[in-house]
Amino acid sequence: QNRISKIDTSGNVTRFSGNGGDQGGGGYSNGSIDQATFEGMKDLAFDSAGNLFVLTNHRIRKIEFSGAAASVSDFIGSGNWGDEDGQGDQVRFGHVESIVFDSNDNLYFSDIAHQKIKKVSQDGTTTTIAGNGEWDYVDGFGVNARFRNPSYLAIDSSNNLYVSDSDNNRIRKLELQGDGQYKVSTTAGTGQYGYVDGSADTAQFERIRGIVEFNGNLFVYDSDSNLMRKLLLNPVMSIAARSLSTTFNIKGIDDTSFES
Repeated sequence: QNRISKIDTSGNVTRFSGNGGDQGGGGYSNGSIDQATFEGMKDLAFDSAGNLFVLTNHRIRKIEFSGAAASVSDFIGSGNWGDEDGQGDQVRFGHVESIVFDSNDNLYFSDIAHQKIKKVSQDGTTTTIAGNGEWDYVDGFGVNARFRNPSYLAIDSSNNLYVSDSDNNRIRKLELQGDGQYKVSTTAGTGQYGYVDGSADTAQFERIRGIVEFNGNLFVYDSDSNLMRKLLLNPVMSIAARSLSTTFNIKGIDDTSFES
């Protein structure tokens, strides 16, 4: 219906913004929340000030609150497909599915079509922090890293980013370094297409579509397996006497238990 709905703590659902009409038609217009229209909404995220950001087709819109009133404006993007860093409506991006914020109110998204991870500062300045557009698998720093359809993002309490690198069947991690670059490493997955639980370096995935971090755990939707998988990000590991290393495990959760 191209609308944003609000669900209160009692479970009551009300229309918050977007005038989709009876036929579900959308559009593009800014202004007060009762007049604004949306089209192609994909994700929502709040910053620390309580502003709501809305990912739509090749735009990210911002909803600011003032008492009981709220208004919608453009944050970045012009509605045109492309791949261009910059500020505000200069920014172009392709296929984006999710947005996340860090503790400093920087926004992040992955551009699946262009194999890049982008960072957006509070003033709308957008930069590429990882990937250079080549469809490949390479760990490394910044634009030297390569992805194959980086689709969804999650962020932990230390502002580390996790990327579901879907066609590499891996989970990648981005860590900010002292020189301002982002180090890209592999957190889990061998790259082989399959369903295998176990240690992070032997686990296999079947096309990761969703990812979220909660209390030090990474929950992953393994779409072709129809399973939720769980990865402990900060495991407590005991190294046995005379051993030099240990491993930690990934567990699969059968999602049928969540469907009833």
